[in-house]
Amino acid sequence: MTFSLVGFLVAVALASNAEGNTPTTNLVVNPTFSGWSDSAPSGWTVWQPLISEAACTIRPAKDGVLIDAPDRPFAVGGLQQTISGIEASQSYAVEATGQISDADHPWQMLLVRVTFTRQGRAVHPAGWLIAGPELRRQGESTKDWTFRFSDTVVADEGADGAEVTLAVKWPQGAKVVWQSVAIRPTDPLPPRKVKVGTVYLRPRNSTPEKNLDLFCAKLDEAGQLGLDIVCLGEAITLVGTNKTAAEVLEPIP
Repeated sequence: MTFSLVGFLVAVALASNAEGNTPTTNLVVNPTFSGWSDSAPSGWTVWQPLISEAACTIRPAKDGVLIDAPDRPFAVGGLQQTISGIEASQSYAVEATGQISDADHPWQMLLVRVTFTRQGRAVHPAGWLIAGPELRRQGESTKDWTFRFSDTVVADEGADGAEVTLAVKWPQGAKVVWQSVAIRPTDPLPPRKVKVGTVYLRPRNSTPEKNLDLFCAKLDEAGQLGLDIVCLGEAITLVGTNKTAAEVLEPIP
């Protein structure tokens, strides 16, 4: 009898654990971009600038969707999807993954945004920028990476939907393959204290290059103090250089 009771309790425990580990539903339709309809993966729409010469090219890839612009280094473009089933004030885990190749500056090229909506209109036009990309090199190459965006966001008050945007900007010869996207309900993050600091620094008889080194060193010090947010002064490349604003202008990007 004891053996049977123990076996029963173990079975119940395993069943409960299995239920607890069951992943919640991914609200994204076609999260791995399989199947195409017209010019975009099924369930997705393409967003591009009105000027075609500034638009990225979007096409199927073996394991996702490829976005690049071989002859347009400063092009932009991406994919969007309208998400249903959103509940106001609910926390959502957002994740997006992919690969990037031939990239000299991968950090500035990728963006994931979630904009919560109410009756089809943005609750806040800025939306939520999802943390990332977290980059890992592929092999010995210094230009090939895998990337991951991951964050937890809270649906705005009154929200009943959302729009997720996957963006590529200024590829400069690089190729981006988005491979998967997920938006799932999750438990809210526990509250925590945020450390905020400011940097006051006025160099003298300096140069723009020296200023950047000085302020980067201060940012490193702030990181060692465990600060979450660091506020810097304006005109870092100008202050203390005895130059005019016109003399320190730089092209964008």
